[in-house]
Amino acid sequence: FFSDHKTSHGPQNIIQYLRDNNQCFNNWLVGRYTSYDGFMSQHSTDSEEWFIEFDKVQGDIAHKFGAVLEFICENEEITVDDMHSDVVGEMYVNCELITDTVV
Repeated sequence: FFSDHKTSHGPQNIIQYLRDNNQCFNNWLVGRYTSYDGFMSQHSTDSEEWFIEFDKVQGDIAHKFGAVLEFICENEEITVDDMHSDVVGEMYVNCELITDTVV
């Protein structure tokens, strides 16, 4: 049940976030994927093309998924340090629970 929930609702929530922040997402795509001398982009700067590829699961979906997560983190001002702190905090709590259970 839990994995079905994540599979059926997770991607739609990400796409909805991108649609809700479409202007920022488009600007980010243009800044990141516009070709210039010495760089030939393999990815579109049009968010609608990204949505189509996500919907049909085609193209370089792994790269696009990583890029989308990077955009969301930048847009929400989530830093690597924030994520690290959250993970370390969870590990500490989990270790504490395990210690209490074992002792």
